[in-house]
Amino acid sequence: MTKDKMSFSLIGPGRVGQSIARRLLEAGYVAEAVVGRKQEYAADAALFIGAAGRESTDIADAGESDLVLLAVPDDVLRTVGGRLLSGKNVRPDSVLIHFSGIHCADVLTADVSGSPNDALSIHPLQSFADRQRGYEALAGTPFAIEGSPNLLPLAERIVKDLKGIPFPLASEHKALYHAAACVTSNYLATLIASAEKMLASCDFSADEARRLLGPMLQTTARNIAEIGPAEALTGPIARGDAQTVARHLQGLDGQKKPAEAELYRFLGRLTIDVGMKKGTLSGPESEKLRKLLE
Repeated sequence: MTKDKMSFSLIGPGRVGQSIARRLLEAGYVAEAVVGRKQEYAADAALFIGAAGRESTDIADAGESDLVLLAVPDDVLRTVGGRLLSGKNVRPDSVLIHFSGIHCADVLTADVSGSPNDALSIHPLQSFADRQRGYEALAGTPFAIEGSPNLLPLAERIVKDLKGIPFPLASEHKALYHAAACVTSNYLATLIASAEKMLASCDFSADEARRLLGPMLQTTARNIAEIGPAEALTGPIARGDAQTVARHLQGLDGQKKPAEAELYRFLGRLTIDVGMKKGTLSGPESEKLRKLLE
């Protein structure tokens, strides 16, 4: 597929789909259909993308596009892909693309044997809190590409047109890769929510807690990205300060926060290994901390 201006249709206009479709349109791709379950949602998405008037609730309207983008929930990718192919709702040379981090590209063709259509998985390693933030963040975002080997050059071209950075990912590594992404993004949000609960016991509101923790969170994330987690590690465990850790535990236990105390102990034990890697924590200090955090 070597057209200068490829056409695409989007099925599932959520935050990810809208962000990507808008970037593609700006890169010169032609939007043919924005397909959603409800007409009003599809119309709102089409307006954001820049394809007003292309909204639809019929997946058959995506059938003539060079690229069919499936930005639907992970659990229904296989069903929607099968519906497209078994119903012959796409051209034989249309390329099906999904943006899931967990599923391989062939989930889209798994239920239709002998399909002439090829598939790609293009996963942005990024967080999409809303469509505008997602759209803005795509520039410079790494994208994992996986699928039919003959289509990987096409995947690279699409990612570069999105102003992203493509990297190949083996199919057998997708689950572990996606778990790492979830720890980095999803579980970080959970950690900050736990910190907010601790600060609530210090009489700070959730808004105040975010305002207070925000600068440190941003600096820490920047340091980790630039110099790695071991070098970025600071605090009592990195220093081998067992007395401070003990006082933390007393504070958590005193406020009767068993979930947060358990989280602190578990993460503390993992942090000992990071401190050892950094080289600021001695063997005896690490053993003292491990006993304290049991």
